[in-house]
Amino acid sequence: MCCENILAEVRNVGKSYQIYSTPARRLLQTLYMGRKQFYSTFQALEQISFTVKRGECLGIIGRNGAGKSTLLQLLCGTLEPTCGEIVLHGKISALLELGFGFNPDFTGRDNIFLSGLIHGLSREQIAERLEDIIRFAEIGDFINQPVKQYSSGMFVRLAFAVAAHVESEILLIDEALAVGDIFFQQKCYRYLEEQRARKAVILVSHDLNAIASLCSRIIVLDKGRVAFAGAVNEGIECYTHLLYPGKVSAAAKEIPAEMHPVPPEKCTGNGGRVTGYGISVNQAPSNICKPGDLLEITASFALNRRCENPIIGFFFSDKFGRRIFGNCRQLPHGLMPGNGRISFIIRWPEVAPQEYTLTLGIGDGRDIMAQKVCCWATDFYAVSSIMPLGIVHGVFNVEMNHFEIKEVN
Repeated sequence: MCCENILAEVRNVGKSYQIYSTPARRLLQTLYMGRKQFYSTFQALEQISFTVKRGECLGIIGRNGAGKSTLLQLLCGTLEPTCGEIVLHGKISALLELGFGFNPDFTGRDNIFLSGLIHGLSREQIAERLEDIIRFAEIGDFINQPVKQYSSGMFVRLAFAVAAHVESEILLIDEALAVGDIFFQQKCYRYLEEQRARKAVILVSHDLNAIASLCSRIIVLDKGRVAFAGAVNEGIECYTHLLYPGKVSAAAKEIPAEMHPVPPEKCTGNGGRVTGYGISVNQAPSNICKPGDLLEITASFALNRRCENPIIGFFFSDKFGRRIFGNCRQLPHGLMPGNGRISFIIRWPEVAPQEYTLTLGIGDGRDIMAQKVCCWATDFYAVSSIMPLGIVHGVFNVEMNHFEIKEVN
């Protein structure tokens, strides 16, 4: 008998698919009735095991193709596992795809009934909750229009509203919160916080700030296997290393054990190359920063010529490639050919929660605005910025010093 707080158990689950190169080979497989194999096997998931308890929000992250959506489909029963078993001790409601269960020619009101029936509600139960669902969705008069006229934001508003009003113990969400404006996202997050005590939530998202804010535990999938299971911060760090793996090259053989090689394709400049890097947050290895954290950056380099007027610089870019913040410093002396190391510390600013990629290196010139690239490593490492409390007003916040307020009668 399982613990009464465990709502979902996944035991050594695997999912494989038969891949046929041509339709004719699929036909031959049927005719030979299994006596000969005409297909190759793709293993989408392998040996996946975990439990989810009531009151817990489990985050699942991984690169595209890692098996996240396949796992959620197995959990909600739209796919059957090839091996292993999934035991559920409660009813599931799921948001797996945009507009899942909707008929594009039906109105929003009609699709509430259709989607509600798919979720296991009776028509009487749906009718009782209809006004609450419409109020939650906040799509106005569009509720009486065919959903094929809806924007993607309207789709997900309506889908989430239905799922939120299903009496379930387990809620599965696959990237649905990434769609819609910030006000609707805030409403969804408030709903998840309110429901956390009595539900088990399984959230798949590429939004690492949402994972860090909502989840109590994390699973990182890589190539269909569990690469990490445990604390959120450590899991995000594991995921980031999967996104930006180091590649050992001849130039990196002399890098000390605490340093990581910089992939050659990330390097630019004809004066040498940045060979390795080391990152720590508050003197501990990490790639997650909150405002005020001390981020220490160390980089090793190999120059093949003298750099007469070296300028050391760095900047962080957002997901759109925009430079958000950085700095540079002119050195008082030149650098000779050979190996060297740069090390500096910055205090992490109150920057908008998301991932930022690091670019750093050495330029050559007396004018910072007209320097020539000597050796640079571009977008080679990602730091996840989180905001445990408060919000960011724009790209980043600035301090309000000497604050004073007076009442005037």
